[in-house]
Amino acid sequence: MYIHKSSGARISQATYNGLSYSDKLNFIPESSNRSSSNGDFLTSTIIGAATGSALLGGLLGGDILGGILGDSLDGDLWD
Repeated sequence: MYIHKSSGARISQATYNGLSYSDKLNFIPESSNRSSSNGDFLTSTIIGAATGSALLGGLLGGDILGGILGDSLDGDLWD
């Protein structure tokens, strides 16, 4: 599925493939329209809590703030 940047209209992959290049520039893949930061944040939080490391949580999970939160859940940040 593709979403039009200004109108929000959705079209299928087959319809998108039939568009001209200039028309394709007005559409973005649906997955890139949705922010995956919530998933990254939760993953980072879990990794940070499990490892006790904000740095590992941020690097492995993709969101440093999630890693910091996860690390702080055990009561000692940055150790």
